[in-house]
Amino acid sequence: MTDLTELNVAGVPTMGTYNVPMTASGNYYFVSSVLGANSYLGTADNPFGTIAFAVTQCTANQGDTIIVMQGHAETVSAAGTITCSIAGINIIGLGEGTDRPELTFSATTSSVLITAANVVIANIVGIAGATCTNPFHVQAAGCVLGNVVNGPIEWQDPAAGTQAARVILTTTAGNDLDV
Repeated sequence: MTDLTELNVAGVPTMGTYNVPMTASGNYYFVSSVLGANSYLGTADNPFGTIAFAVTQCTANQGDTIIVMQGHAETVSAAGTITCSIAGINIIGLGEGTDRPELTFSATTSSVLITAANVVIANIVGIAGATCTNPFHVQAAGCVLGNVVNGPIEWQDPAAGTQAARVILTTTAGNDLDV
């Protein structure tokens, strides 16, 4: 289980050893494919089963954070399987190395679609399960994919025929993107 003791990193209050940002407002939702189900409450003891469902529970621009627990594995099977349509949310993976949450993109058009501004996704491993064209598709301003405090997004192409043509695709609306 994750240590939820309060820390302070560069003046920003955080919790746990993975520097999950603590906000003055906003809810925390936990996700685990190992322990969770979408019918659960989304707490650390009763996490949701998917990131896609957790996003639907968030409220725009109040600093909601989805904490994706160590060992989580989720298949992204189509375009927009995970659609980040709620502005100002954080999706932060816990763990280090092979313990980090993994998203496997199983079809050519599989994608995490970001259509709302100011979405942060960090410390997640993306894996090509097929030849992918745009696994992370950013269509909104002010988004962050990986960061120094919470960790990068890592991409893995496991075989020559199973790889991404490009990992991140943005539209003209995706300005101020931080990678």
